[in-house]
Amino acid sequence: MNLACCTWALTGPDRAVLNQIADLGCRWIDIQPGHFTATDSLAAIAELGLGVSCMSLGFGIPTNATLDSADEAVRARAVQAALAGIDRGAALG
Repeated sequence: MNLACCTWALTGPDRAVLNQIADLGCRWIDIQPGHFTATDSLAAIAELGLGVSCMSLGFGIPTNATLDSADEAVRARAVQAALAGIDRGAALG
């Protein structure tokens, strides 16, 4: 089993957050789609030997959209946001 740290539980600059997680001995992180998008943040993840275990898609869905909405347009907005998060996760490996 791999234990991961939800990165949004910590505050501060990306590198400081990642350093804290690595210093705690965690090797896996859970992130939100809009987090750690800067090139230096991605490099820090790799340098610290951290792996991304979860892309928390619920954080990327707009407040005016839900995956279970009866309204097709509302549901489509949620699906679009979820797919963008999946693409982001795929890009991270």
